[in-house]
Amino acid sequence: MGNTSNRDQWAVKERLRYVERCAWWRGVVNRHFLADYFGLSLAQISSDLQTYHELNPGALHYNLNRKRYEGIPAMTCVLHQPSLEEAMVMFLPGGEAAGSVAGPGAVAGLESGGDIPAVEVLKLPDRPVLPGVARRLFLAVLRQGRVRIRYNSIHGGGMSWRWIRPHAFAHDGSRWHARAWCEKNSEFRDFSLCRMADAEWPEEEAAAPPQQDTDWETWTTLTLRPHRALSSNSRDAVELDYGMKKGVITVRVRLAMENYLRARLRLPLRNGSEPEPRLELAE
Repeated sequence: MGNTSNRDQWAVKERLRYVERCAWWRGVVNRHFLADYFGLSLAQISSDLQTYHELNPGALHYNLNRKRYEGIPAMTCVLHQPSLEEAMVMFLPGGEAAGSVAGPGAVAGLESGGDIPAVEVLKLPDRPVLPGVARRLFLAVLRQGRVRIRYNSIHGGGMSWRWIRPHAFAHDGSRWHARAWCEKNSEFRDFSLCRMADAEWPEEEAAAPPQQDTDWETWTTLTLRPHRALSSNSRDAVELDYGMKKGVITVRVRLAMENYLRARLRLPLRNGSEPEPRLELAE
């Protein structure tokens, strides 16, 4: 191979990470493919591969018969943390569907193709938030302001205007909430953004709430195990499902969000009650 690439350059680092992703997920690295993919000469790609060999010795094996480099079964990654969802986005037809699971920073799927998708992600019903409402709530949190919202409360008598002082956003896995001091009830509560029909322009530099949001600032840890009613084989399966160690798994969560976690895991809420049903199948 030619001279070693300058591994400190951003473009070189990105190419080396792509080499590693290909070797790990596709199992093969082909010089001609990389040259076409990046629009570079074979000499430059050879230089990149030499650099990768120096960074991760022994990770690639050259197959003389197929004239390609292959990621060895015992390969470890040194330039990125492997993510199954990212691999789906990059290399599988229809893999862009996994982008919502992969989260921010996932590499775009530039070579996935094919007519039959190999990936599908269950999509829950949308919980729409009015853009103007979202903007005003965001500014209120950003500027530590006070904002008047028109809110439809399930347990509070329907739609009404109220003043809140939001200080944070919380996502329960399906929708966004504003964590805020409620002046009507004189306590911190969660307000679902999708239930806000309107919001006025926030007041800046409003007076701070009369007390701290201790539930937001306090963290708690739940220790979970397979349900005792399960058979031994089923308990073993659940342990694998959640990556448990010695039959348990711990989850750290803000006290203010503990019930959201319990509801998603089908656990009783903190007061011992079951999550309230909100939907049913229409006949």
